[in-house]
Amino acid sequence: MILKRVVHGVDQNPFAVELAKVALWLHTFTVGAPLSFLDHHLRCGDSIVGAWVKPTLDAVAQGGGLLAGGEIARVEAIAEVMTRIEEITDNDVSEVKASSDAFGAVEDATRELDAFFSLMTARHALDVNLDPKLKRPLKSPEQLRRMNAEVKKIAAAEKQQRAYDRAAAFKAVLEPQFGDPLKIATGEVVIAVPEDDGTQPMLAAMGEADQRRRLAAALVADARALTRRERFLHWPVAFPNTWRNLTQSVPDGGFDAVIGNPPYVRQEHLAAVKPALAASYTIFAGTADLYVYFFEQGLRLVRPGGRVAYVVTNKWLKAGYAGELRAMLTDPARAETEVVIDFGHARAFFPDADVFPNVVVARRPDGTDVPECLTVAVPPRETLPDDKLGRPRRRPAFHSFARPSDARGGRWSRNRSWTCWPRSGAPAYRWSSMRA
Repeated sequence: MILKRVVHGVDQNPFAVELAKVALWLHTFTVGAPLSFLDHHLRCGDSIVGAWVKPTLDAVAQGGGLLAGGEIARVEAIAEVMTRIEEITDNDVSEVKASSDAFGAVEDATRELDAFFSLMTARHALDVNLDPKLKRPLKSPEQLRRMNAEVKKIAAAEKQQRAYDRAAAFKAVLEPQFGDPLKIATGEVVIAVPEDDGTQPMLAAMGEADQRRRLAAALVADARALTRRERFLHWPVAFPNTWRNLTQSVPDGGFDAVIGNPPYVRQEHLAAVKPALAASYTIFAGTADLYVYFFEQGLRLVRPGGRVAYVVTNKWLKAGYAGELRAMLTDPARAETEVVIDFGHARAFFPDADVFPNVVVARRPDGTDVPECLTVAVPPRETLPDDKLGRPRRRPAFHSFARPSDARGGRWSRNRSWTCWPRSGAPAYRWSSMRA
């Protein structure tokens, strides 16, 4: 029951999700009992790129659409079914089937909203800007060409026209001009477009309305393809009984703890999702590794007072792309960092990998007093074991540092290596190794 109620997991790789199930089954197997149903808590999807309810509703309204409140209410109502699944003991095959059937009802109830949220998430990668201030260029690219305008002016007009056309086509989906946008997102409704008979250039023959219809169909098709490839995961939809009051800017609830070893994915491999990351994360940096975003997402996922604990590379301590991350982890209004352990070049732990592991534990503020101390450790090489079962030759050095009364100024007492000071009206931070 603890396994079925407490443990949640997400991975973008379906095979990894199945391996997680096997590992959990092996640890909890009871002779004579069937394997517990785990599909409701172990989900396949991108844990970093996805939608939350309030920002999505705002974007839909900005695009001139209106998402029926009943869809959100349905997700909140289905939370009771998720809770019932957690309470089924799975002591026999019939109870496992009951869990599976109940989860099928959850998936049916959330399928359309999940697909629509994926459509809204994909729009970032498809260069769709729903800003109502976006207008047509005063003179079209064709008019500028006839006027022999400068190449730069023509290029700027083409860029603005393209942005306007894509936004107008996407807004037409939301308004909705082509049918129920939720069913369009699932593929149940397909936007009909004029057929190409091969006798004349289509765009030249089509009016503006038909061109917009064709572009809308192409955008939806691209969004669905991107969703299948990237597997966007929308946390409030995937785990509907974890949060309440979903339409609030900050929903109530969350997990007690989030732990993990975020993947190290260089920014060059994030091109498809960078626009969505830029729209969703305050710590976004164009050159940031993927692991950076797990910190902000983790603090978003836990309840007030909940904790996030990660094993990551130590490059966030000094890298330029992690400046906003360091600002977040040292701002007690956003995160209460409790522990930082830097293992340096840890060949002793990972002889076959060139890694610099770093353990970070942070707490989401809950309005109570900020913890007075931050524990920092940089174990010297001689304290690390020669193998995974070895004992260190001496204890690693741990230090506790008192927090400054003002997070935007002053020094952390008993620590000359880490200094905080204001610069250009915003906090800046210098990090360096802290050893005995």
